[in-house]
Formats: sequence, C-alpha cells, structure tokens
Amino acid sequence: MRFYFRSKKALISVITIMIVSAVGLSVGTTALLSTLGETQLESRHAFSRQTFFAAEACLEEALMNRHQDQNYAGGSFAFGNVSCGIMVTASAQNQSLIQVLATHPQGFTRHLEATVDWGSEPRLILWTELAQ
Repeated sequence: MRFYFRSKKALISVITIMIVSAVGLSVGTTALLSTLGETQLESRHAFSRQTFFAAEACLEEALMNRHQDQNYAGGSFAFGNVSCGIMVTASAQNQSLIQVLATHPQGFTRHLEATVDWGSEPRLILWTELAQ
C-alpha cells in the first residue's frame, strides 16, 4: 500500500511533527526518570536521618538508665519504626563504654559509641559514629 501526499509541504510537515514528537517524548521521559531518581534519593536520605536520630535517642536513653542504675548493661528499644540495641560495658575506673546499633526496616543502620566518666557528675569523654 502506498501513501501519497498532495504536496511536499504536507510530507515535510508530517515528518517534522514526528521528529518534534519523538524529541518531546525523549525529554519528557528523561525528566520523569530524573524526578523519580531524586525522589528515591530524598527518601533514602530521610530514612538515614531517621535512623541516626533514633540512635542518638537510644544513646540518651542508655545514659539516663546507666545514671540511675550502675548495673545497667543495656537492652533493646524502639523509636518509631527504628529498633536499637544498647550495650554498656565498664571500660575503666568510673567509666563506661556505651554502644548503640540502630536499625531501620529499610536496611539503614547507625552505630554510635560514647565513653562516659561517672565521677561526681557524669561527663561525656568521647562520642563517635562508627563507619558502617
């Protein structure tokens, strides 16, 4: 089957419309994929921050519990949907090493350590986030 155009202008117009449509479709697809990638990145960043803040909250909880009870050795806590494991060990005379591992259901983890001197007033000697 053959298609005939009445003039060259009509043929050029159809080809131009097809090319412009293809370019517009490419630009639109690229913009959509870029937006989806940025949204995923923002979500991952939010989950990571949420996990970090929960780890800090668990560390605060451990400090409070250890200050109230010298025999406190740790435990498990949940802040929102983030769960934390806490371990408290004596590291030197009147000092404790507190380790916190916070885990988000999306697979994010944060590991914090703090060394505290429990002399007459509790004093934070070292606070650090360990590499994953």
